[in-house]
Parts: sequence; C-alpha cells; structure tokens
Amino acid sequence: MGKGLNNSPASNTAAVINIGSLGENGVIELEHLTWSYDGVPASPANIKIESPVGTVIYSVDEPSAGIGFDHFSGSGLAGAVGAAMRITAAAGGSGVTCKVNVIQRMDSQGVPLNKPAGA
Repeated sequence: MGKGLNNSPASNTAAVINIGSLGENGVIELEHLTWSYDGVPASPANIKIESPVGTVIYSVDEPSAGIGFDHFSGSGLAGAVGAAMRITAAAGGSGVTCKVNVIQRMDSQGVPLNKPAGA
C-alpha cells in the first residue's frame, strides 16, 4: 500500500516533491517513481532524489520526450534516517512540461513505513 504524491508545474519549470522528515528515527521509503516530459528536453533532464536534501541517493538523465519510471522492489528506496526527502525532475526547457510522481510506502492504516512507534 502506498501514498501517491505528484507535481505538474508550468512549462520550463522543475517538478519538485518534498516529503518531510518522519522524526528522529524515521526513514522515508519509496516504492515507485514516474516522470514524463511532453517534449524533448533542451538537454538531458536530470531526475534525482535527495535524502537528506543536498545528498543525492538516486539520479538518472532523461534525454527524450515521454514517460520514464523506476520501481524499487523489495523494501523500496530508503532515505537517510531522520531526514526529509526531495524528488526533482529538472525543467525541460522552453515549451516543455514535466511531471513527477512517487509512491511512498505506507502500512495498511496509511502510516509511513519505518516510522517509529509513537512518533
């Protein structure tokens, strides 16, 4: 079970999703990442995940229009303990719109996985 988060900004604007920290011992986990560009990016557009913000834990360059995705099997892609997470799909250039979507891992009650009890 997961919680979907997305961002679809205006043309030539980076799509950014920020997920706040789950507390001192919490770990944000992602199940799935999807991005798209409605035209060819001016240069290969970078899709990255940072946790903590400023530390890249995932990065891929998208050179073409269309949809790209990554499914993080098993326990998912985990961020740093106690840290927030930022997912960014770089701006595609003039007239190009991008979108980014992630699924954050949750338990059956909709609580983020690995969140410490009582936090």
